[in-house]
Amino acid sequence: LGTALVAIFSITYALFAQSFQNYSDFMLATVEKLLLDKYQQSLKTNTEVAVSLLSAIYDVENMTAQEKLVLARRLVRTLRFEGDGYFFVYEEGTGKVLIHGADQKLEGQNLWDLVNPADKSQYIIRELDRVAKDGSVFLRYSFPKPGKGTEKFYPKLGTAMLVPGRAMWVGTGAYIDDISESQQTLARKMADITASTRTEICVTFLILGMIAIAIVVVLARHFTN
Repeated sequence: LGTALVAIFSITYALFAQSFQNYSDFMLATVEKLLLDKYQQSLKTNTEVAVSLLSAIYDVENMTAQEKLVLARRLVRTLRFEGDGYFFVYEEGTGKVLIHGADQKLEGQNLWDLVNPADKSQYIIRELDRVAKDGSVFLRYSFPKPGKGTEKFYPKLGTAMLVPGRAMWVGTGAYIDDISESQQTLARKMADITASTRTEICVTFLILGMIAIAIVVVLARHFTN
């Protein structure tokens, strides 16, 4: 009987552990998808607003190209969303900064060779140029946070969309490190639940085992008498 109880306990425990691990993995993946979808929707919507603004400016017929650029800079530099979200505009295929909402000193510079500090093989502006052209819109990379030093890099989600009929694209981005933080918080909670449930299972089988042993003893005495 003891061997049978041990076997039943082992099988039940193994099934529970595997099922809960699968559930935990599913929940973590779901959290990541939901939060990422939220960021993507917000960034895409706001990028479309900036694209519409630039399209309207460059569709004006009685202005020179320079006048249009001056107006676009004045408006896009001050354009914000969700507090500190800003936009940048690049010349298509060259990496030349036309407008930068966070640092005007970058305007006129060429950042074609800007690399992901956490992955030197990824050229950020070249990749943003690519997703603007092929319509995939989004790019994930790592970058330092303002005011957090230059040695630590944080995951970021960027967007880039072409301005129709113009040799330029507009983009923005947001740090998404809170996704991994939310996953870690959920993982800790799941681990706590797992540990608690494991204890409950062990206690339950211990009680059942004691009851079974008591029954066996009683039956043994009965048949012996």
